[in-house]
Amino acid sequence: MRPNRYLNRLLIALALAALAAPATAHRPHRGPGGAGPGEGGFGPPGPEARLERLAMRLDLSDAQRGELTQLMEQSRAEMEASGTRERLLTARRELGRLIEQGPFDEAAVRAAAAAVAAAEADLAVARARRAQAVREILTPEQLDELTELRSERRMHRRLHRRERRQGPPGGAPGVD
Repeated sequence: MRPNRYLNRLLIALALAALAAPATAHRPHRGPGGAGPGEGGFGPPGPEARLERLAMRLDLSDAQRGELTQLMEQSRAEMEASGTRERLLTARRELGRLIEQGPFDEAAVRAAAAAVAAAEADLAVARARRAQAVREILTPEQLDELTELRSERRMHRRLHRRERRQGPPGGAPGVD
């Protein structure tokens, strides 16, 4: 059976938002707990708010909430201790600098790209471990509901991308 990468990512995003995908690693800290709307900050909801929404949607028991909270805290601590996200940020900055500034040095670009790839691989392994731990906490019914959430989210993203490319239905306001 082929692993469902999107399910793994959704599990991580919802239950372990502090360790978001590498593409979001460059985002600045938004305040205490990564506060988002409804938490006194800007941007997407922080990990606690996402975990609460997940808990409500999946009807998590108190024990499951506790396990997920503990897993999230443990994962944060491990990520901070490993320095992987900082390594990724540094490697990306260096790669960008080499690409944008001259003179061209293929060996240096390859080395910087390899450093980015190595850090991303470390993050992928950590996410996969956490996703497995989350799957072990959830019941089969909750995993089914999570799959449905994933499908809804995918559809929403597709519509949002289409709207950004094509503009809102009916064209731009005030344009005849």
